[in-house]
Amino acid sequence: MSITLRNIDKYFEEIIALKNVNLKINSNETTIFIGPSGCGKSTLLSIILGILKPTKGEVLIDEININELEQNTYRRKIGFGIQDGGLFPNLTAFGNITLTAKYLMWPNDKIKSRVKELCSLTKFPLDGLNRFPSELSGGQKQRVSLMRVLMLNPDMLLLDEPLAALDPMIKFELQNDLKTIFAELNKTVLFVTHDITEAAYLGDKIVIMKDGKIIQAGKIEELKTNPADAFVTEFINAQRTIAL
Repeated sequence: MSITLRNIDKYFEEIIALKNVNLKINSNETTIFIGPSGCGKSTLLSIILGILKPTKGEVLIDEININELEQNTYRRKIGFGIQDGGLFPNLTAFGNITLTAKYLMWPNDKIKSRVKELCSLTKFPLDGLNRFPSELSGGQKQRVSLMRVLMLNPDMLLLDEPLAALDPMIKFELQNDLKTIFAELNKTVLFVTHDITEAAYLGDKIVIMKDGKIIQAGKIEELKTNPADAFVTEFINAQRTIAL
């Protein structure tokens, strides 16, 4: 799925969340949105998902205005993951992963087959499927969340800081696994992070935002060697513990 954002504004009363956002996102690429807290990254994902409407502008999916699409069908083509995984504590890992598939009345054999595929893809142990979220490690919770995102085999993944709350070793392992998964699945991925190294490692394109605006979009090499604004250099250099 390709995405075109044209002249997107989003206001919340007097607050300007997004201002004149224009961007082309190619199919089957991983695009990273990065910037300070409150810069509009998550708001932009919500508009692409269709759960927020822009105050102005339009979103095109494969050159079709999102408003012309049947919303339930469209959203089922998108896997949406959030920072803490959003797992239901009263459901097992299997129950969390299969919730939407059961709602759509998939046959049991199809559900079990798909879950087995996803466990292999995400390196989640089959014997962990009967555990509740409180019985899983942080890394395992994120793998379960990712499997839930992937369960319906969506065309596009929207991942809002999925690794932010993890300790460095688990985060490192999951970053490696995600890079492999993204390459294997060949889907359109939109990924929000605060971590420029994570952005550089995972992204085909990095979109730096500030105050609701896109400051620059491109590969990490371009952002470093040909910054469009002093803020781009400041933002990259601010994460001085990271070797790029």
